[in-house]
Amino acid sequence: MESYRGRFAELYDLFYSDKAYEAEVEFVCWCLGRFSTRSVTSILDVACGTGEHAKYFAHRGLQVTGIDHSQSMVKIARKKCPPAQFHVGDMRTFDLAGEQFDAGSCLFDSIGYVRTNEGVRAAFSRISQYLRSEGILVFEFWHAPAMLRFYEPLRVRWVDAEASRILRISNTTLDVARHLAEVRYTLIELGNDGNYQRLDETQTNRFFMLGEMEELISESGLELLQFFSGFSKDAQIDERTWHVVGVARRT
Repeated sequence: MESYRGRFAELYDLFYSDKAYEAEVEFVCWCLGRFSTRSVTSILDVACGTGEHAKYFAHRGLQVTGIDHSQSMVKIARKKCPPAQFHVGDMRTFDLAGEQFDAGSCLFDSIGYVRTNEGVRAAFSRISQYLRSEGILVFEFWHAPAMLRFYEPLRVRWVDAEASRILRISNTTLDVARHLAEVRYTLIELGNDGNYQRLDETQTNRFFMLGEMEELISESGLELLQFFSGFSKDAQIDERTWHVVGVARRT
């Protein structure tokens, strides 16, 4: 799970500046209102990244605690969202000394970074330990049918930073048997002063069939309540659904 270090973390928000974080948080809060048996005042944001979701949770009046494996990302999150508490930790083993939360989130397909069935069960079980009885978890994952049929082996993108222009090249290879996508990123940052640097990082994420995710949830002390097609209340899940949002309850 070594990823999003140093400059990769610093550039993260630039590459995802068009992501609808606020709308996603609104949807998560709608799910909490629909499925929770109690008033939700606190949330554990697992794989919080640079704190964009946490920022909008805090704007809605929630007490937020974030966990991420990347020290570089957590450093950014702390500056971005001072009201929240952020900790560096592995989603499978983090320790918050017995704290309890009304709800949890694990968004942007982050549950797939632990890759194996054992890792997914460990992560869900760890999160469940920190939820109050009948606490709600909202999580997001890559949907296998869309990945297998429509993934792009090569993607190239330019973005402009304050003092540079950045080329990002993404090379994706699928391990179909294990439902893993390995993405090799190359960043070439061209400075306005004529200097440049190259950075390389490989990230591996898992994609899931609905049935296997439902089974993993049930084996982790959670009860699956519903799957959604992305952050939509009404859209149907089909082979073109890239992201599935699940809602589960601690049993």
